[in-house]
Amino acid sequence: MAVSAMFFFHNIQFIENRKPFPATQHLAITMRATVTFLFAVFLFLAGLVPAADDNFKGCLLCGFWDNSRLQAVCNGPGSTIIASELDLNNCISDDDGQLIAADDGHYNGSCSYCSAKWTDSLYLTCSCANNHSQMVIATLDLYNIVDNIDGYLSCNGGKYNATKHLCGTPDDGSYIKGF
Repeated sequence: MAVSAMFFFHNIQFIENRKPFPATQHLAITMRATVTFLFAVFLFLAGLVPAADDNFKGCLLCGFWDNSRLQAVCNGPGSTIIASELDLNNCISDDDGQLIAADDGHYNGSCSYCSAKWTDSLYLTCSCANNHSQMVIATLDLYNIVDNIDGYLSCNGGKYNATKHLCGTPDDGSYIKGF
């Protein structure tokens, strides 16, 4: 097992380090997204990621796009695994340069350069305008905002639910969409 796993990761490193020809760059990106998704599925099936009902901590982050679109793979009912995407504009607002939980917050209108990063939790960090039109750094713990409801990302008590989406791909028409 260790030899095959080492070979698998060595090949991924080889794929990551080579420079693809322009005609195959799209294929390389699609393959990378597929490998990421399949690895996440493997982790769930192997039981390495604990299931967590109604809790985003049982999900694996697999993408963040356009300052607001969060993608993850979560455990669903009956041992299903679901990849979904949630628009955080439905969940978060900018209040004087601070990110807060809010229905239809549309923080993306006054915040930019956002990223979702995991350290000890999953944090959304943005540059947001305060009431004096100054840009300040704002951070919000997404584990307090986002839930896993039946395998789908959700916020505000299930008022806003994610849609099924292929993990790790933006929805701009240049990649495979959906399932």
